[in-house]
Amino acid sequence: MISKEQPLLPVSLIGRIKSPFRQNLGAPRQAGLVPDVEQEILFETDFQHPTYWRGLESFSHIWVLFVFHAHRWDPAQACVRPPRLGGAQQMGVFASRAPTRPTPIGMSCCRLLEVMPHGLRIQGGDFLDGTPVVDIKPYLTYCDTHPEASLGWLSQLPMEKRLIVTWSPQALAKLEALSTEVEKEKKVITQTLALDPRSSQDRGTISAKIWRLYLFEYDVHWQSLEFGKALLVDICIPKGIPSVT
Repeated sequence: MISKEQPLLPVSLIGRIKSPFRQNLGAPRQAGLVPDVEQEILFETDFQHPTYWRGLESFSHIWVLFVFHAHRWDPAQACVRPPRLGGAQQMGVFASRAPTRPTPIGMSCCRLLEVMPHGLRIQGGDFLDGTPVVDIKPYLTYCDTHPEASLGWLSQLPMEKRLIVTWSPQALAKLEALSTEVEKEKKVITQTLALDPRSSQDRGTISAKIWRLYLFEYDVHWQSLEFGKALLVDICIPKGIPSVT
């Protein structure tokens, strides 16, 4: 019988993520869904020594183990409503990748772009800005890749359709005026909107409503006036970035 006492486990904060995703809304649900987004793992002072990452530069991909710091566990959430099921069906938390978990540990596979003295530059991550990192491991194709693996309940679902994103002349002109990396940021914003960052209830609907997404330093305004399409209407600098919730 498992003791009700929760043991204290040794976990070290080795760094934090610097990311353009500032809130839960719009952050990709899995790594790799916004493949061009670049993020940084900024090491804590105690881990800014080359002995910790010696040899890491020879790997193309890494596993990042992190803490879901923007979510709190509630035992009543033993079952969750995965967005892929439209929020209509329940699955056990251990049969999902829901961020609200008994132990709020996540793991994401990312491309390693650069090893720096103060951290790592990575690509394709799904991290919120400020995410605590507790470990880094190299991705190994000979044991981490399983082409024969089953997708479980996900195998019964159709592939997610992405929105076709277009930019209004006004929005593109605003980005060109505000950004020093126009093409890079345009790709990430487009890939993020293509995932339809709305709730399960609103996803797939059309209306004249202006939706807002906070990405990089921008307040992105967009609409879905046609099924399967998104129009980026405007971009501005907000007075303050909302919390991650």
